[in-house]
Order: sequence, then structure tokens, then C-alpha cells
Amino acid sequence: MRDHRVTLYTTNIQGHGDVLPIFSRTRVLNMPTCQPVSMDGYKAWYFPVAWPTRWCFSPGLAQTLAQTVADYDIVHIHSLYLFPTQATAYLCRRYRVPYIIRPHGTLDPYLQRRNWAKKWVYDRLLQRRDLDQAAAIHYTTEEEWKLVEPLGFRAPGIVVPLGIDLSEFDNLPQRGAFRAKYLGKWNGRVILYMGRINFKKGFDLLIPAFAEVCCRQDDVRLIVVGHDDPPSYGAQVRRWVSEAGIGDRVVFTGPLFGEDKRAALADADLWVLPSYSENFGVAVVEAMACGLPVIISNKVNLHQDVTQTKAGVVIDCDVGQLADTMLQLLHSPAQRERMGENGRQLALRSFSLEALGLRLEQAYQEILVGHQRLGRSDNAPQPSRSGKFVSDSAGE
Repeated sequence: MRDHRVTLYTTNIQGHGDVLPIFSRTRVLNMPTCQPVSMDGYKAWYFPVAWPTRWCFSPGLAQTLAQTVADYDIVHIHSLYLFPTQATAYLCRRYRVPYIIRPHGTLDPYLQRRNWAKKWVYDRLLQRRDLDQAAAIHYTTEEEWKLVEPLGFRAPGIVVPLGIDLSEFDNLPQRGAFRAKYLGKWNGRVILYMGRINFKKGFDLLIPAFAEVCCRQDDVRLIVVGHDDPPSYGAQVRRWVSEAGIGDRVVFTGPLFGEDKRAALADADLWVLPSYSENFGVAVVEAMACGLPVIISNKVNLHQDVTQTKAGVVIDCDVGQLADTMLQLLHSPAQRERMGENGRQLALRSFSLEALGLRLEQAYQEILVGHQRLGRSDNAPQPSRSGKFVSDSAGE
């Protein structure tokens, strides 16, 4: 620990909320609310949500922030188009506390085109000011920043990638454990997808591409690890699998954690993500840390790192190209091994939690120095200047 005090303010919503107050099926986390909960080195506060829960509306979160935000040196806000973002940014400006916003990829042009009219109105009425007046906008890759530059925000950008705990992948389970549990000890080749089952992840490419692979390769299975987001899209993906006649070749495990997740990574031969939009890709880094060769689209913002280090293959969002690349790597064990080792070295060198934590700390300190030079108004409550950071996050 580096003698900083970190507090997380979030809501207790689990998954997506609802727009209408009737027939609400909003799921919530089984966590105490409106009180601090001790985590691994920090405090977390969970607040209940009210309608409209889709917006993560939480009067309790706003009230507590209004009472405490001036006690913090800097605030890191996560995601956009949500009530906690607007409430937190407003309160930070009111109490002269510098804040950083991390968009989580929501400003990517592909996502901006969805529901663009609603987003245009929201941006003009609320969000543009929050972004323009931020101390910084936190991007996780240079590519993410490049895609956002045409929007012309006044706030400066900083690029700090996300780090992972690499020690989690030092000693993977013995190969075969996952296959014994989920595949009846089947010993053919395994292509692994790990992440949300969501429209932006490219399942409309992956399923037909894998069906084409199955026509030319017998001993191969596709393992899909992750939760349906939303359930209706997961049902659609399963229909595509059934219509393609590959139901016996595709296994949906649901989300996996801990040893089961590590076992899935240990038993895979190839990892794939043909996403239409990915501001970073933590799962890509985890796969590389396990020595897996990766196939990703050129819309995954880590694609330049993968190309430069030859840790995998970067493709267009194209069914035929994806199918051909999967087949080519399945038939090239030596190439898979080289790519896997390159990826592991990239993860060790560039994405350790310790190194990137220091980079983020440095960014905080530079912002605080600049903020002190600007000074604060005499009537604004003064923070403690005691190394206290708060992170605001809307969901789970």
C-alpha cells in the first residue's frame, strides 16, 4: 500500500435497470447499503436505486456525496449517461474538487450511433459540460483517445491502460480439468470466447464463422464463457447456433470465476474476440497472460499492441476472414505457441497492476499540482489534502 485512502461510491444495481416503474425486475446486489463496507484495502459504499433504475438514479448516493465530496482530494468518475456521473460531476464543481471521467468506451463512434438522438439531447443538456470541465478524461488506450478527438472536448486527455493481477495466471490448473468438467474429457481443439454475450462483441460474426470452421474441421469446439447481456440477446445467439446446426459443437458455460475460469483458459488452444467496439479489453490481456494466441478485430483498441508484438492476429469484422484465421491457427501449433509466448511477455511488460497503478497515481498527483496552482475560491469547502481519493461507479 502507498498510504492513500480510497473510497468507492456505487449503487447496488446488478445488471441493467428498468425504464418503467411498473413490472420492475431490477436485480440488486446482496450488500449492505448506505454504510461503508471494508474491502481489500479500501472502503465501498453501496446505495439503493430508485426509478428510473435504468439511469441508476440514487438520491442516497447524491446526498452522501454532497456531505462528503469536499473531504477528498480527487474524484474518479466511471462511465457516462448515468445519474451518478451527472450528480458527482456537479458536486465536484460546486465544491471545487478536481474530477476525472473515464468514459468506458461509451464515446466510441460505433456506440454513439446507437440511440444517437437520445444521446445528442443528453449530451447537449447535461453531459458535455461535465466532460469539458473535467480535470482530465481518462482513456485506456491511445486508440480510444484518437476515436474521441473529433468531439473536441476542452478537458485534457490522459492515457493509462488497465492493469491486471498477473500472479493470478502464474500457475494455471493442470490441462484437462475444464474438459473433464464441461466437455466429457473430450480432447480435441478448443476455441474460447470469454466476456459478455452482448451485441457489440460480434457474435453475428463469430457464430457463422465457427459454422464454416466446423464444415472444414471435425475436432473443434467453441466455448462461450459469460453472461447474457441482455437475456434476449443471449437467446438470439443460441438461436443462431441452432439454425447453423452446430449445437453439439458450442458450449455455453455461463460466467466462470476463480479456478473454473483459470481452468477454461488453461484448456483452450485459441482465444477469439471479433468485437465491433472495445475501448480496452481486459479479457484479451488475461488470455495473453495465460499464453494463449488471440484473434481480435481491429475495433478492439489493443489491436496495435497485438500486431506489433505478434501476440495474435488482428482481423476486420468479416465472417470469412475470421473463419480462415481460426482454421489457419488451428492447423499451426508452432505458430500458436510463438504467439502465446509473445502475448505473455506483452502482458508481463505492459499490463501489470503495480506498474499501471503507479502511472495512475502520477496522473492524480499532476492534476492535484495543477489544481493547487489555480487555487480555490475562499467560500468553497477545502479538502483535507491527505491523499484521499474517491471513485464513483454506477453499477456492479
